[in-house]
Amino acid sequence: MNETNLPSRHVVLIGAGHTHLHVIRMWAERSIFDTRLTLVSTTPCATYSGMFPGVLAGLYEPDEMLIDLHQLTYNSGIHLIVDECTRIDSVSRRIHFGSDRPSIGFDVASIGIGSRPSRVDVAADHPGFVPVKPMFKAVRRLQQQVEKCVHHRRERNDSRGLQVAVVGGGAAGVEIAFCIQPFLHRILAESNCGTNPAQVTLIDSASRIMRGYREQTAHRAAGLLQARGIQLACQRRVVASRENALVFDDGSEHTFDIVVWCTSASPLPLNENTDLARAENGFILVDETLRSVDEKPIFAVGDCAEIRGNPVPRAGVYAVREGAVLWQNLQNLLHKEPLVRYRPQTDFLSLLAVGDGTAIGQYRCVTSHGAWLWKLKNRIDTRFMNMHRPMKNAPANSRSNTDMRRNSRLVFTADRGVQDFQMAPMRCRGCGGKTSADVLSEVLRQLREEYGDGDRDFLQPEDAAALSDSRSTVHALTVDMITAVVRDEWLAGRIAAVHAMSDLWARSVIPTVAMATVCLPPGPHHAQAATLHAVLSGAVREFRAANVVLAGGHTMDAGELAIGFTILGRTADGASPPQLSGKSGLTPGQNLILTKPLGSGVILAGREMHPHRRGDAANRSRRLEKYLVRSSAAAVENAITTMLQSNAEAARIARNYGATSVTDITGFGLAGHLIEMIDASNVSARLKLDAIPLIDGAAELFDAGICSTLDPKNRSVAGRMQVPDHPCDPLSVEIVFGPQRNERSHAVLVTECPQWHAMFDPQTSGGLLIAVDMDCTKPLINMLRSAGYLQAAVIGVVDSSTQ
Repeated sequence: MNETNLPSRHVVLIGAGHTHLHVIRMWAERSIFDTRLTLVSTTPCATYSGMFPGVLAGLYEPDEMLIDLHQLTYNSGIHLIVDECTRIDSVSRRIHFGSDRPSIGFDVASIGIGSRPSRVDVAADHPGFVPVKPMFKAVRRLQQQVEKCVHHRRERNDSRGLQVAVVGGGAAGVEIAFCIQPFLHRILAESNCGTNPAQVTLIDSASRIMRGYREQTAHRAAGLLQARGIQLACQRRVVASRENALVFDDGSEHTFDIVVWCTSASPLPLNENTDLARAENGFILVDETLRSVDEKPIFAVGDCAEIRGNPVPRAGVYAVREGAVLWQNLQNLLHKEPLVRYRPQTDFLSLLAVGDGTAIGQYRCVTSHGAWLWKLKNRIDTRFMNMHRPMKNAPANSRSNTDMRRNSRLVFTADRGVQDFQMAPMRCRGCGGKTSADVLSEVLRQLREEYGDGDRDFLQPEDAAALSDSRSTVHALTVDMITAVVRDEWLAGRIAAVHAMSDLWARSVIPTVAMATVCLPPGPHHAQAATLHAVLSGAVREFRAANVVLAGGHTMDAGELAIGFTILGRTADGASPPQLSGKSGLTPGQNLILTKPLGSGVILAGREMHPHRRGDAANRSRRLEKYLVRSSAAAVENAITTMLQSNAEAARIARNYGATSVTDITGFGLAGHLIEMIDASNVSARLKLDAIPLIDGAAELFDAGICSTLDPKNRSVAGRMQVPDHPCDPLSVEIVFGPQRNERSHAVLVTECPQWHAMFDPQTSGGLLIAVDMDCTKPLINMLRSAGYLQAAVIGVVDSSTQ
């Protein structure tokens, strides 16, 4: 049996800026031996700022400037944490988060969080205020503000053109001033909002725009701006906002509908929430190796850093060039080798989009403008994006940690190389395969300190937990175990806990006590302790929200992380013998309601570089590009949100409205679990395909033929389903689930619908399937949606048995 050890070292990248993207790309080609790499990002996508003006101008689609971090990291073995880092402790080497997520440790860290526009508080109260950063959602925020202004103008029958201010006359502000014109024109044209064009004004406190650029370049840009009808307001410093007006330092005011704020860079709050030395301007102070001048194992790169004695402009080209130096120095620091110096270039090619298919270019003493410069800029930006598209990376690391740490094959030294090719000791099984007592005791001590609320049942230091009177009444119990569905162990623990409790909620049982079973990959003490702590912290978070106590459990070493819980519960009314809902209560004439959308299985499968695909003939004939479809960051985030949504409230609502049969949709898929219900009740059922809700992002994956590895086995129940031979509209057909097998082949038009495939998709922490009388259906749906189950829907009806 091959096992993959946990790495002994941990490198954390905070922020998904240009420099860190280079490190991720290099890691995908060849990772650092015996090292785990974690990327912490506030958003699931990184934004390439070089394309932002082109997106505004309509020269690119918004998605073209986004780098999907889920896709980028998953097949490279990189752990992704989508959360906000709020504090870094360089002494304890801990990274803290703003949520209730526990902190994580590191051996080496790098900060590349970028910057924010300065003085944002000056105009933040303006109703049309749009800061250009964070850029991930800037286009959408700007569009919403413009649409809101258009709506208000239409209500007042005001046909005047919009007044738009772009505050900040640096290169970014100039590009935005150019490119926001076609952006506004498109929205106004779509809204049929009069014929008066929007007036754009570029405001800067300096005597001329584009400080730091040659005067000839600034003069060329100013001439083009004026030719476009864009007003320049130099030597005008914004000091406040009052209702819809900006107040300037000379006391004058000017009314604007939209204020786009792109002033010079200033530090983000995280810079202050570290114990690292900072420059006078507040940025993290580093030496020429990009390492903190405090000589801590922390690097800072890009806009958030200031190089001591050699400050460089805060431009993306410098951050990109820092990537190779950071990648080398991460390795050198881990292996205790001298660090290399970053030597910034003395000049660089600067290309500014003008928004009409041309660009302004400056290199050394030459300034030019033309379409050929836009083509050059487009080629450079497209090449950068292609380098960081996940499909360009080698699948799952050609020399990955997974391949190089096979416990049963090689023994490695603490540094880079292989010691020799002797056999490593065979791992014991049985109780000899248990996780170290030191690991367990350390994690339990931590958790008791963190959740020290005096509950005597919590993590008892005994092999068998004794329950207090408030939890000793047990009417039902369940056991469930899943492999970790995400690399973020804290999220994996949360999902596993929510998933395990669903079986009890479905039976109208209130869970009270849980016992954990966690299989950990073998590895160093600190790595196993960190993994176990993250898993149990996530689980405890969900258990506490449900008033469930984690009383104890069992851990053991295994080849991959798996998380399970045995959960005890009691009925809501405490009746004895208990009256539990189940699968056998279907009655003809009832409606079938699904509380959560389907698709978590296909989305999790679609993260793979080469996902499992259906083998049907129609799928084999698809065009090649269909095979390149993978789960998007949005789809993965949607699936995680769905899996984390508890079924507790849905079960309570269903019970209050007289539901007679309830089951949760998990590994066997909707079709498999419905077959269980109709067999137990001796009835049949009809489902309408177009009523089945899907997680956003799942339909495209079903259409591309992607499926979970359990999907083919789940399709064995298809013989119990009757499908019309020639439906006029595939989505409008009703699928009949009967008690007898139907040997007819299914209509091709139906089997090509994503909802058809969704019925066989195995769900992790899926929703509830509820049978309720027709007169209770509408209020039940309304209550479910009010409780947050926004896609709850009636998907079918129960019929009499055809036997």
